[in-house]
Amino acid sequence: MYSSLTQVIAEKRRELPTRRLALLATAIILCVALILNCTPPKENLSLPAEIGVWKRSEETPVDPATFPDALRRLNAIQAVRATYRGTDSSVQATVYKMPSPTSAFEAVQTYPRHAGEFYFQKGSSFVVLGLAELAMEARRPFLLEFQKATHPDGPEPRKD
Repeated sequence: MYSSLTQVIAEKRRELPTRRLALLATAIILCVALILNCTPPKENLSLPAEIGVWKRSEETPVDPATFPDALRRLNAIQAVRATYRGTDSSVQATVYKMPSPTSAFEAVQTYPRHAGEFYFQKGSSFVVLGLAELAMEARRPFLLEFQKATHPDGPEPRKD
């Protein structure tokens, strides 16, 4: 009887590490699944459909490979470009999502200037508006409407 009892105990000891290992593997899998489910969905930038009397005719994401060097250096995250059409003109708006308001401010300071474009920071976003086609008297109203229509920290994020 003693030998059979010893044999049973020895078998139980061999099974114990296998059970612990299986339990540990299950716990790790559950933790990884929980962490992956807790990550927020990727947000895509989106601009308003209307800016005052101007209507958005198209909107496209901007490929990060085509970001200007000044913005790549500042680690711009993503960008969206939209064209707004009025009665006799159009405006192209490009909004770059920056890592922080500080980097968006630095973008305003270092971005190369081009005639007919207007640049500004809005929260952690850097905004470039192509106003060349817009009459001088219509520029200020568009800028004011753009400020009112966009999210306080840049364009309203869109969850996909």
